[in-house]
Amino acid sequence: MFVLNETNVFRVCCTPVDMRQGILRLSQLVRRNDFNPSDGVVYVFYNRARNRIKLLHWERCGKRESKFLYNP
Repeated sequence: MFVLNETNVFRVCCTPVDMRQGILRLSQLVRRNDFNPSDGVVYVFYNRARNRIKLLHWERCGKRESKFLYNP
């Protein structure tokens, strides 16, 4: 699991995303917007109701990680 702190760079997707999508599908969304998912940035996705977010982050060792957060 990765650690979030003030040194992380965050990019937020401006359109809602289906939360059933996995790491590979979210990576494709990142690439479609001309970004590189393995650049160390934390990509933030949210659902239509805006009550859940999903974070996508690639560690330097090549390990993909995603994290779910719920905000009731």
